Amino acid sequence: MSIPDYPRTLHLGDSGGRASRHGCSFAEVAGHDVVVEEKVDGSHCGLFFDEQAELRIFTRRTILESPPLRRDFRRLDQLASEQLDGLWDVLGTRYVLYGEWAHHTHSIFYDALPSYFLEDDVFDREEQRFLATVRRRPLVERLPPGFRSSVPVLHQGPIDDIAQLHALVGASAYKTVDWRERCPDPSMVEDCDDMEGLYIKQEDDDSVLRRFKWVRPGFLAHIAAAEQHWRDRPELHNELCA
Repeated sequence: MSIPDYPRTLHLGDSGGRASRHGCSFAEVAGHDVVVEEKVDGSHCGLFFDEQAELRIFTRRTILESPPLRRDFRRLDQLASEQLDGLWDVLGTRYVLYGEWAHHTHSIFYDALPSYFLEDDVFDREEQRFLATVRRRPLVERLPPGFRSSVPVLHQGPIDDIAQLHALVGASAYKTVDWRERCPDPSMVEDCDDMEGLYIKQEDDDSVLRRFKWVRPGFLAHIAAAEQHWRDRPELHNELCA
């Protein structure tokens, strides 16, 4: 059973503060109904059950070992094993569950996560489509506790101009005002309260038609200035909300 192709996500408008060859003009989505989510700084991954009903965890089209060689996914492997029956009851061999795995801190430190796995997409193998937000929600609500938290939805409906999109960018839903005091080493992360950016989906009643991202310029500047990739530095872990 192969991993579904994940559609390319285009930079929208002035995402990152500059033009991108993998981008599109805001005019292409102006006036269309869209779902806008907070873009979370984590490792995008997915879970599915193969034909033998074995759970597979993957990232970037690579299926991980169990336990994974990558240390940042070992907690996910353990969590999925502990909640295996609940995952099977909902996903079976039909659905592929996607989300951001935010256990390890990348560039943004979160101190108020509801879960380390934040669901953001479901692929229906039977219908061969990524389900629209309204169709995902009832399915996700049935998932076991470690997998039923979804990324925050900031807006649903039309957006007429880029300024309206910019206005949605603000403090992350997953950071408290005390995050600097709670972070073991604030020098390792971006000194900012804001979210990474926005993830935008154009949908019909059933499926996701197109997807875009708008990334905050300061976030990209922090990554460009960083002396080390987050995997090469001492481990730093995000925190769950109390």
